[in-house]
Amino acid sequence: MQYKHQSVRDFVAAMERGDAAAAERIAHEISERHKRGAAAKGELSELSWANASTPLGRK
Repeated sequence: MQYKHQSVRDFVAAMERGDAAAAERIAHEISERHKRGAAAKGELSELSWANASTPLGRK
């Protein structure tokens, strides 16, 4: 799937390379931006889809 938001693409890349710490940090940053109302429209929803469809790879 092609994601619109760079932050979500970064999250997917971290997941695919097995970097759980980076993926968690990116997800936390998106979540915090959403709480402040600063996240791009649809960014949190896209993150949710990416999280559900991207397995954690192995380092």
